[in-house]
Amino acid sequence: MNNAGQTRIEEDSSPQQAFESDVQRALSNLQEAIASVCEALPTHPRRAADLSRIVGLERNAAWKVFRLVNERDVFVAARFVPGESSINAFLAGAGAAGVAPDLLDRVREAADGYQQVVRLHAGDRASAEIMLGDRAGEAGELGLRRSAFRSMSYMAGVRAQAQLQTFIFAPNDRDADMFDGVSLNGFVDIERVRHDAPVVVGRAMATDDEGRPLQPGLDEPIDPPSEDNAIVPLLTEFCSIPTPRFRRVRAERGFVENELAAGPVGRTGATTFMAGSIIRRAARRYRDPENATMSLVARVRTPTALFVCDALVHETVFGPAAPRVGIYADLFGDAMRRGPGSERYRLPSVVTPEYLGMGVGAIQTPDIPRYPRMLQHVFDRLNWDASRFRVHRVRIEFPFTPSSVVVTFDLPDTPPG
Repeated sequence: MNNAGQTRIEEDSSPQQAFESDVQRALSNLQEAIASVCEALPTHPRRAADLSRIVGLERNAAWKVFRLVNERDVFVAARFVPGESSINAFLAGAGAAGVAPDLLDRVREAADGYQQVVRLHAGDRASAEIMLGDRAGEAGELGLRRSAFRSMSYMAGVRAQAQLQTFIFAPNDRDADMFDGVSLNGFVDIERVRHDAPVVVGRAMATDDEGRPLQPGLDEPIDPPSEDNAIVPLLTEFCSIPTPRFRRVRAERGFVENELAAGPVGRTGATTFMAGSIIRRAARRYRDPENATMSLVARVRTPTALFVCDALVHETVFGPAAPRVGIYADLFGDAMRRGPGSERYRLPSVVTPEYLGMGVGAIQTPDIPRYPRMLQHVFDRLNWDASRFRVHRVRIEFPFTPSSVVVTFDLPDTPPG
């Protein structure tokens, strides 16, 4: 009966569930076995340094063993399983300290069991951590994204210290049913690592809930155009000197791309630029049969060490509810143009929006130079009261490239009358 029940469970479970179940069981056994050895030591180790001293284990290996035993989330613990040589050194030191051989054998069996699970499902430890994804915790995900950033910087021939995308929404002063939308975007210390690498600064599109393109109003630059920002609506005061130059390049399906002009490679060619524009009567403030949500889409196309997406929303727009965030892979085209089917391309992530407070004073960050000052400049230009805007932030270190970061607000019901 037990075997039949076990067979039924395995048939009903997905391959991912089977993998996670096997990993959970094997890691729990390893944690318990090592914990029993630690309990049997002459002095119970309260810190990794204690474990290193008692069993004569190298400091980094002792830290891993200590973290493995004390990590409450068994999937996060997968990052701290020591290698075979470190396990053997730990057992040798524990044996010399007087721990019984049967407890040591239990650790060997548990370590072998975990390695068998890894080989069966993933082939190696690195692949197992990739398969666990966000189950392995934010630090595990961050390590994978950092490695991807280095690789993509080389492949793309360009990288940036930070990418900024800020959205600001306020009620339109002539039409109570509509709101105005501001987009501020740019890069901090973007540089080519290959002289012929193109640096495209994004394209915009508005769609309904089904992914059908909409025709928004014409956008207007925040600052008056000049010879330096005739192509891109630069906020020149907040750009590096000399002012970055751009050129227009024709792309597929009638798109036109704005591309950073050629310049030196490496740090000597690093540049910072910020641009800002506003669309009057950008969209309806209230839900209707075709639109129940407002999704803000920020596209990550350039390898960057940090991505910051802020939404500043007037207190009368969208209501007090917090937004949701999703990150979508664009490896197979533009996932956000597929409407509801885009959920197939959603990436696992532990990233969540953070509410910072009200107004420009809540938005301080060392990542974007003079950022509060730039926002106040924009609010002054538009004659909007910044203190009435709620600030929501999505911050991602080493974001996946190419991807779309989507921040979604639920639209309120149309008021009576």
